[in-house]
Amino acid sequence: MKAGDLVEGFHFDVMLVEPIADSRLFADMDYCRGGKHFFRRKSYEGNDFMTNNPDSCDAIIEAPEKHYMAQLIDNVWWWVNECAQCCGHARNWMGSECEKHNVCRTCGIPRSELNEAVYGGRHGWQCASCEAKEKLAAKIKALQAVQEKIESGEYGSWDYSGQDNIKCPHCDNEYEPCTADGVPEGEETCDVCDGKFSIEPEYSVTYSTQIIGDRVTLDSVAQEQI
Repeated sequence: MKAGDLVEGFHFDVMLVEPIADSRLFADMDYCRGGKHFFRRKSYEGNDFMTNNPDSCDAIIEAPEKHYMAQLIDNVWWWVNECAQCCGHARNWMGSECEKHNVCRTCGIPRSELNEAVYGGRHGWQCASCEAKEKLAAKIKALQAVQEKIESGEYGSWDYSGQDNIKCPHCDNEYEPCTADGVPEGEETCDVCDGKFSIEPEYSVTYSTQIIGDRVTLDSVAQEQI
């Protein structure tokens, strides 16, 4: 193993950086991390391992870079780079990012230049300004499509009644209802156009039947005629 090699990580293949030069580290240690610090301890039975309790650790080491994490490779502790793009992967939810790749996926502004919260995403985060611009563009596009339906006479309340999914009557945004907390009902705000509308669930009645006693057959009818 050498620096630059890719090895299997927790989420994806990560890149070896360098062995951790610290005489306090041994192969039989447990490992976790909290923030920029890494915490290790020997496997003492009954010794609770807590990242916020220095007394439960044998060694506390600060990583050279925030996107580094420690990993045991062939009984040697290494710093590994878990920035997805540094390791040749597409950006995703997992892992930390280096300064070069920790940028808005749309405009490229570095995270270090922003003070406000950002919007996470499967392919990297997005700054508030870009998120607002994208949302406005999607809102205008959806409302324009509905306006065209209204002007052509194709818009009608029947498009929003008896549907399998929930459809916003303002902009036609359609989505599958989340029933984890019960059937959606009452007032809703559209994620696309911010319009408010009401949801009324509709139920249909079905019936099940079972035979009582013996099955009626042609033979049983014939027997009754004797």
